[in-house]
Amino acid sequence: MADTQSSELSERELEILRLVATGASNKEIAKKLVISTNTVKVHLRNIFGKIGVASRTEAAMYAVRFGQVPNMGTPPQDEKTLTISEISKPSRVFNLRWWIPIGLILLLILVVGAMIWFRRSTAGISSPSMLATTNADRLKVIAPLSSARKDLAAATFEDQIYAIAGRTTGGITGLVERYNPVADKWDKRSPKPIPVSEVNAAIIGGLVYIPGGCFKTGGATDVLEVYDPIQDHWQERAKLPVTVCRYALVSFEGHLYLFGGWDGAKYLDTVLIYDPSRDVWSMGTPMPRPRGYTGAVIAAGRIFVIGGFDGIQALSSVDIYSPNREGTPGTPWSSAQALPEKRYAMGVASIADIVVVIGGKSDEKDDITLQALQYLPDVNQWQRIETEFPLYWSNMSLVTIGFQIYALGGEIDRTLIAKNLVYQAVFAIAIPIVK
Repeated sequence: MADTQSSELSERELEILRLVATGASNKEIAKKLVISTNTVKVHLRNIFGKIGVASRTEAAMYAVRFGQVPNMGTPPQDEKTLTISEISKPSRVFNLRWWIPIGLILLLILVVGAMIWFRRSTAGISSPSMLATTNADRLKVIAPLSSARKDLAAATFEDQIYAIAGRTTGGITGLVERYNPVADKWDKRSPKPIPVSEVNAAIIGGLVYIPGGCFKTGGATDVLEVYDPIQDHWQERAKLPVTVCRYALVSFEGHLYLFGGWDGAKYLDTVLIYDPSRDVWSMGTPMPRPRGYTGAVIAAGRIFVIGGFDGIQALSSVDIYSPNREGTPGTPWSSAQALPEKRYAMGVASIADIVVVIGGKSDEKDDITLQALQYLPDVNQWQRIETEFPLYWSNMSLVTIGFQIYALGGEIDRTLIAKNLVYQAVFAIAIPIVK
């Protein structure tokens, strides 16, 4: 039975959602429903907004999970901890008797092999929720940006990546580039009207929201600009209550949550909440401490605000914000295990409810090596990721598509780069069950 969100979808939207879950492309959907591909895109944007997803992959998973796709079986109950030891069960059933012994033998071979590989791969790792790796092929170089850029905003829509604004060797830019992972190519889109850096992006309802930003002079803006990736069009929405850049940003249950940042004179402890349906900003409960260059991600139904810089020193603290506790007795803030070392200006992402932190800066020592980390909310524990990311890498942007994390731009050893990497964060193997 679908949840209340899917009940808000029209019959046509449900029809398109079911086709997306089968893997149909926009052209295939348009042909089947006798509509234009642009109409399909508009429907998809509305669907994404209503069910609270940002990609076709998430929409397909949603459709299967809530029974919108017939004959696809029951989805795994805990998709957040996909490992080689967890097996998905396709619904296809083989009724011929002679398949039974063959299937059992093949299953036994695969399971035994998987167990051996799993034990070797996870030696020394306390939780199998996500496998750390030493395999170099899990980290690959992809097509670079058109120019070296750091402190840019990045977002994904329909499994394509948008890299927006930032700081180049020539100064602040409003450049917008779109990346197609299948073709491994970037193309240029309409530039952001107000060039800024030290910004972040979040998607709600198929629109990319980019609040604030820093100017070349170091000052900040209070302008909220919104990009429509389907129409390739920009517009302004309600101004922020403060000027701000160097903040952290997430979209959660149809709202934007902006944490801390720099107002041009000092670092802030503010929490700004934006409701796009009313085009209104409001103030949330302040953070336990001021911070900028921090990271914020959603995991296990909560928002984790990680590390940062308070104007004097780098921070290792990790604070958890529960939006549903706003307006209730007590505080929406709690604490998680601190980072192993202080850091700021790092890349952060959440994938399968696991938090990943890559790179960053620290004020401990100039030559300190900040290894990539993963945080497991279920056990409140940070672990090292053995994959060797570039050293002294900071001010990049991270986005996710499926089980891959894309790291864009930034600087290495204080030199701006155009280099981009993709990291395979989680592997899952599906083994058919023979009946």
